[in-house]
Amino acid sequence: MDQTSWEAAENEIREWTKAGKIGAGMVKLATIEEAVKLFLAEAESRNLAEASLRLYRRFIGRQLPAWCEDKGFRYVKQLTFSELAGFKASWKMKPATAAKRLELLKQFMGFCTAADWIAKNTAADFKAPEIDEPPTLPYTREEMERILSACETYSHHGDHGHNRPARIKTFVLLLRHSGLRIQDATCLETERLHGDDLMLRTQKTGQDVFVPLPPDVADALRYQATKNSNSRYFFWSGNGKALSAVSSWQRTLRKVLKDAKVSKGQNMMVAHRFRDSLACDLLSNGVPMEDVAAILGNSVKVCEKHYSAWVKSRQDRLTERVRATWKQERPRLKVIQGGA
Repeated sequence: MDQTSWEAAENEIREWTKAGKIGAGMVKLATIEEAVKLFLAEAESRNLAEASLRLYRRFIGRQLPAWCEDKGFRYVKQLTFSELAGFKASWKMKPATAAKRLELLKQFMGFCTAADWIAKNTAADFKAPEIDEPPTLPYTREEMERILSACETYSHHGDHGHNRPARIKTFVLLLRHSGLRIQDATCLETERLHGDDLMLRTQKTGQDVFVPLPPDVADALRYQATKNSNSRYFFWSGNGKALSAVSSWQRTLRKVLKDAKVSKGQNMMVAHRFRDSLACDLLSNGVPMEDVAAILGNSVKVCEKHYSAWVKSRQDRLTERVRATWKQERPRLKVIQGGA
């Protein structure tokens, strides 16, 4: 019966008796190692972004199996609600990170349920942690001016070779006007630039998404392409791991912001604030939310969650309604002279 105790075997027999059928409720026996391997293979087949796949491999591919090994668990069916609750309680991370891990855990257990390795998703009833983190804010016009000035006077050594100030300024302008994530900007291929239009990605429908760049930014990118050691890319040599190049750019951006005396806010979100700046700029100028979502490569729901406060039409409507109340009859305010 593949049970670890006599009591567990008796419980299973009682279930058979209750159902009137031997083997009722039994599911296919699968090891955690087998389940993890198939889950990751299925994730890779969905053409997910490399950043997402790294998260899958790190959490489902390494952290979960390590915990299972430590607990002596071999089979998927041993991952009960109470055991997973202990696993979840062991996480020492920020609420936002924990929420992402929990979502992955639910996906994995749902995958195991669909494969008939367990009767139900034992992680489905877990509640996500309350997240009380301030959203990243766009850079102001004054901050952008200071950042670009800091790029022009950049004097730190050890990063990005020759033509350093112009190279860094071009990278910052690319982030600001394309909305690309830092890894996508770091590994951006030169063939993506068509005149002054930058191809961001190809949608699942097969339609390419372009964003127009200011002519001076497009010209700076073309110039940068002539200076890069690998003509295939604007900024990456193509050697080594892309993550190493991304880490180098993250360090450089933090130094630029320090020189510009701009608050970094969330340390890892320095580059993301350029993306926020583009989104908020577009929305404040009346660009529809669905168009902004297409440029960022996000769903409309995600964009609404993060950027709804910047929708110009909503703010204009709010302003109009508040001003309309001024026309209504209201008591006059009296100025009280003297007294406390």
